[in-house]
Amino acid sequence: MGFFILNQYLLIKQIMLEPQEIKLFNKILSRLWNKYDGDVEVYDLAEELESLLGADSFTFKERVFGIWNFITNEIGEDPFDYSRDGDSFLRNNFYSDETINLLDSSGWLDKYYTLDTFIIHPSKENKRKEPKSVYGDIQMEGDKIYLICDYWSDFSILFNKDDRDIAERVLGEDWSELYGWFDVDFDSDVWDNLDEKSLQHIKEYIKENDFIGKPLDYDEDPDESGLREDMLEDNSLLGELIDNESMFNDLKSELENFYRWAYESAAEDELFRDMKNDIIPIIGSEGEWDMVKSKKEGGSDKHILKFDVTDKFMEYNLNYLDCQGEFPQYQEHYFLNVIQDYLYCMDEMLQTPDMGYFYPNSTKVEEHLNYNVLGNL
Repeated sequence: MGFFILNQYLLIKQIMLEPQEIKLFNKILSRLWNKYDGDVEVYDLAEELESLLGADSFTFKERVFGIWNFITNEIGEDPFDYSRDGDSFLRNNFYSDETINLLDSSGWLDKYYTLDTFIIHPSKENKRKEPKSVYGDIQMEGDKIYLICDYWSDFSILFNKDDRDIAERVLGEDWSELYGWFDVDFDSDVWDNLDEKSLQHIKEYIKENDFIGKPLDYDEDPDESGLREDMLEDNSLLGELIDNESMFNDLKSELENFYRWAYESAAEDELFRDMKNDIIPIIGSEGEWDMVKSKKEGGSDKHILKFDVTDKFMEYNLNYLDCQGEFPQYQEHYFLNVIQDYLYCMDEMLQTPDMGYFYPNSTKVEEHLNYNVLGNL
């Protein structure tokens, strides 16, 4: 496996015992192992070594390193099987970088920290027929490992806390209001962005809703004949009429709301795309929707998001161990939280734009506006 290339120099510099010292430890520990017939704790062996070698000869951490290396490489077993407190023994006696050094330099990581570490196998106790992951959001399928999510909004935990609300709203399934109510300039924001289809649709709407012949407040009606159909053919004049005539107040308000919705939806689409582009490299795959059939009679099927994390799974577990100095399988119930805590540890949490300075693409706003007019007016 090699450990992290980034940390190789550091690990080499931190090895706790010299080769000749390891030989000495192996020789003494072989005798102690035979003396106890292998039925002994790491902590007890460390105390016995202190009495044999002298209190000032080796530190407690060096003695534990010697024992760890001996059990891993000479006995060929997992030293954790000889520590009643499991990983808490290391956590209580070693700093995180020292723990990583011990596990890596002794060869334990290569031999025992494998995919099997994260699998719960069938047994009489758990009464399962199939092996499963220790993480509730990981699904094993043959040689593939999948991260299972309900929605894209599950990934909002990968964003900074200050950005999480926006991330949840953008990545969520429901439409979300990002800007709230804001002033709209009817002429430049609405009218100038309507295409020919939308303009024609508005003209048909005016005809069908009996606006023709209604009196005008505007000075374009000197003979007081009211709104004429030929006025609709002049797009500039029609825009002025809708903007200024009281009989068009509701229509104007509706068109302005269409613009607000267009602005919101264009922004949401753009942010959603950008957030996905940030998330996908972290997860390692683009994900796909899948269907899980209900096992209960009459139950409803469920849509899920599946991400192939086969190539990322051990990498993140190792990264978490390296960064936190703790085993993720004992600390986290979900793999997504392993990724979250690692990003936080490395100060690499995702960020969203400052919405006070984020403006969606104007072309997309125009597309959404015309879609709203044709679909909702």
